[in-house]
Amino acid sequence: TGYFYEIARAYTDDELSEPLLTVCNQHSHVIGGKEPLTIIIPAIEHGMLGSNLHMIERFKNYNFSISGGKGGIKLMVGGIGDYNIECTPGVRNIISFEQLSRDFNLDLDLSDGRKQNFNFHHPSGFYSGKVMSITQKGINAVVGTKLGYDKIRGNNLDNTFSLGSGGGVIYSGGGSNTYFVP
Repeated sequence: TGYFYEIARAYTDDELSEPLLTVCNQHSHVIGGKEPLTIIIPAIEHGMLGSNLHMIERFKNYNFSISGGKGGIKLMVGGIGDYNIECTPGVRNIISFEQLSRDFNLDLDLSDGRKQNFNFHHPSGFYSGKVMSITQKGINAVVGTKLGYDKIRGNNLDNTFSLGSGGGVIYSGGGSNTYFVP
């Protein structure tokens, strides 16, 4: 009974801070329950810039396994790693890209249950390549990037789509759909 949540916190001067992600096991598994569950993966955006580009190679294969429960999920992806998402049907299951940088353009197909790769192109040309992949089943709501150009394809469920101010295109799929366009 009850619920569990963990949040990042500020450390005092006499405490040793711990990183939000580590290279130890490179795997996290989250299992939802009866209550709605929000999962926030820390955005790596600032770690992809300047002298921290090594973070991409270090974490691009980190595995996040998400098993949604009867309460549904809201997953805020961090822009790096491999996501395996399986959601319970019939409840609100949201994937959000809103915390990703303006240089990240989204191309997501909810009707495709296979692995979808996502690339990042550093504006100065320091890096160009795969940083994230998503394999999903049961997602029925997408929040796009804040400033990137988003291309989102729906599935046969009742979908909700929300685009950011960078614009984009939505291909509805089936179901009764709701759109939020700036």
